[in-house]
Amino acid sequence: MANIKTGLNYYTVDTDRYQDRRIKRLKKDLGCKGIAVYDYILCETYRVKGCFLEWDNNTVFDVAEYFGLDENTVQEIVKYCGSVGLFDKELLSRGIITSASVQRRYMEMCTRAKRKSVSIPEAYKLIQEEKPNNPAPVTQDACQEQTNPPPYETCSLMLDEEIVELKKDECWLDQLQVLHHMDISSLRNSLDDFKVQCLADGKTRHSSLQDAKQHFNSWLRIVNEKNRKKDDKVRPDSRNQRRGNLLKSDEEKTYGNSF
Repeated sequence: MANIKTGLNYYTVDTDRYQDRRIKRLKKDLGCKGIAVYDYILCETYRVKGCFLEWDNNTVFDVAEYFGLDENTVQEIVKYCGSVGLFDKELLSRGIITSASVQRRYMEMCTRAKRKSVSIPEAYKLIQEEKPNNPAPVTQDACQEQTNPPPYETCSLMLDEEIVELKKDECWLDQLQVLHHMDISSLRNSLDDFKVQCLADGKTRHSSLQDAKQHFNSWLRIVNEKNRKKDDKVRPDSRNQRRGNLLKSDEEKTYGNSF
């Protein structure tokens, strides 16, 4: 039986990846070697297993030997990547390197390559895989049920439970990072502020998690826009203060107290 290829020959890279605050923190705290190790591990992840990498002593040695680094330094860099969310921290503690964005990109690349029977091991899965479009025979009863389908699945969660679920949805948070230029930690803090605002408005639940996501996204866009306008207003005042007191051309000038 032929072996099924799981790794990739190449993978796509976002052009704005270095605008990600997690990458910026990695560069600031651990320097260019941190970026180099992170990129190397991504390549090995996609090349070998495709969606995850087994992180053991042999892999640590391979990375350290390639860059001429101490193995403890490599371990420190990878641990840092887990702490800022570049790698899934819980799986990393079990010796597995992966993330929601890695798995999502892997599935996209496999779809482009028209690979069949591609899946992510259940023990490491961080995303929801799309099911193949193979519709079952439609019965008359099914047609009646689908006449007016609800736009989203009804949610029975209370607001506190909704916030917990949203904080755990790393795929969605990854998208918000790019959209709002915020790191995951800041987004999760904003979710707490969002909950306070909902309670102040008398809203204790949403019709669905999708509705909660849309509400939060709209609320966050408004909050960020207000903060930007506030910053823009403060900057001119600061510049004027630095300029000091300027005299008009027709204003009388006195120099008696200048010396």
